[in-house]
Amino acid sequence: MLHSCKLLCTLLLAPLFLTTHAQQIEVLEILQPPQSIVLSASIYDIEFDATGRLWIGNEDGEIFIYENGNWTQFNSDPIGTNDIYKLAFSSDGDVWVTTDDGVFLHEGTGWTEFNSSNSDLLADSYGDIVIDDEGKVYLASGNEEAGLSVYDGTNWTIYTEANSELPSDYISDLELDNNGTTVWIATSRDVTRLAGTTWTNFNLYDIFAWYTSPNVMQMDANNKLWVATEVGVKVFTSNQWLDAQHIAGTRALRNMFREPDGKFWMSEVFIGLIHYDGDDLFEIPPTDTIPDQIFDFDMDSAGVMYMTGNRGDWIIKFRAPFPTAIDPVQQDVFNVYPNPVISELHIQQLQPQITPHQYKLYQQDGRCIGEGMVNGPIPMQHIPPGHYILSLYDQSHRVNSFSIQRQ
Repeated sequence: MLHSCKLLCTLLLAPLFLTTHAQQIEVLEILQPPQSIVLSASIYDIEFDATGRLWIGNEDGEIFIYENGNWTQFNSDPIGTNDIYKLAFSSDGDVWVTTDDGVFLHEGTGWTEFNSSNSDLLADSYGDIVIDDEGKVYLASGNEEAGLSVYDGTNWTIYTEANSELPSDYISDLELDNNGTTVWIATSRDVTRLAGTTWTNFNLYDIFAWYTSPNVMQMDANNKLWVATEVGVKVFTSNQWLDAQHIAGTRALRNMFREPDGKFWMSEVFIGLIHYDGDDLFEIPPTDTIPDQIFDFDMDSAGVMYMTGNRGDWIIKFRAPFPTAIDPVQQDVFNVYPNPVISELHIQQLQPQITPHQYKLYQQDGRCIGEGMVNGPIPMQHIPPGHYILSLYDQSHRVNSFSIQRQ
């Protein structure tokens, strides 16, 4: 995912049919490096490789690998202290890194740098990067008007307005289709498709009837391209553009991650997280843990989400929103007492056909601090005084949630 997890401006009026709820995510874990690793810079990019390891790049040119609870620093000395914008992996295990001062390739044990002085690249600062099924590398020039750069393993080919059908030399985002053969390019006012040697340009004014820029693109499991702009979301499928305002109304999104099941994670600057579950839109406001500027999302093989932002050198491991207040999904199913509580919470079953199976206890910031099977009173002695959310589940679904005060 790209540091291009891009920033945005204002919140516009959402359509009336869109239901919005204020909720919190379930924070599973805060991933922070051990004291032996000094990591004080903001993390711009997080990427899972083919083996499930989480790679981390920050604004000080440092690269780390997180695996099975362990942090390892990857040798990135040639990168210096340059901002790392994006990490990408080739099928043979090579690591590509884009920065604000050069593009770096790690093959085996050594680094190779590409820049405007030692190669055909027109700039030194590059943002997004994708690698197609033939191993060709595509670079987006970001804020530099340097066109599209393609590396075939030996030579660079530079496509610009002057020598190709590229409509703009400014490129903010790249996306590869699921076949690994077609590259989608987000320019200043267009979305361009490059399939082999064939260029197709889609002007956003023709699509939205409004002058706007594509901020971020996502390709879903069905090979549909989702495009977020300053005035909403559109999807390209079957050679036509469809309205996707149900995803986020007319919000000006700068960051979007689509899960395989069709759910969306999005963000707005200073607004926090937005989650679309297929029916409703959930706003997750910033907290001391949840950043108000999100730099990147990614998902592991188990479907657990990870994000990083402007809250420091940590990575937040999380799941979908959980209720933030008394939220009886089914009325009069359980009674929880005493509340306020000092030592133990007791659960009274009000409907014999529904048996409490599991509980989860959340802090107000969304972090799950306790869970277990419901086979007796829930111990609270070890919980610090404060307000919490208790959710009760049957075999598969949340049944009731309660606001609990620990005295």
